[in-house]
Amino acid sequence: MAPKPGALATLSLFIAALQACDLVRGAAARHIPPCPEHCLRCDAAGSCLSCAARYGLTSGTPKRCRSCTSRACIDCNANYKKCSRCGFVNWYYLDRHGECKQCASIYGPCHEHAGCHPDGRCKACNVFPTSQYEDGFDPDYSYAMINGTCQSVPTGCLVTTTLPDGTCSRCMSPGYVLLRNGTCKEDRRKLVTRRC
Repeated sequence: MAPKPGALATLSLFIAALQACDLVRGAAARHIPPCPEHCLRCDAAGSCLSCAARYGLTSGTPKRCRSCTSRACIDCNANYKKCSRCGFVNWYYLDRHGECKQCASIYGPCHEHAGCHPDGRCKACNVFPTSQYEDGFDPDYSYAMINGTCQSVPTGCLVTTTLPDGTCSRCMSPGYVLLRNGTCKEDRRKLVTRRC
């Protein structure tokens, strides 16, 4: 008795499935090395193709993942020595050499919440509020944007009246008088002792 045509097709499928299973088992029996530490993808030879965050590729062969050289760097995937993105964006900026540089610090010139431009210049200057002065800021600990950089407030000048060229439009009162050249001169007759 000859087998039915449908039975031959089923038998062929069953044999093909067994052969596929044998192929999978054979591949599993051959040891394929896992990717090295901190490596997200690698080739068959075990050389890294991409790295986890805060790690970048080495230049040797096989390529491995090493920690980014800059502590503030959060992405250096192509080269562990050259950062492509800095963390703490208000505190660090990425310079043209691929290094994370600090732009703001507590009591430093750059305002810690504004950060700085890619060239390191402050976006805004640090000012320290106080009720002691009429504009509400302490000129001894505040900075003003003068000629594109954060600099100490000129003597006697109110923080908010320091102009971009470093001159003042108003002086602390009493105690200082505004001169024609935009500087504040101490007026000893009106000088009041500061409160602590």
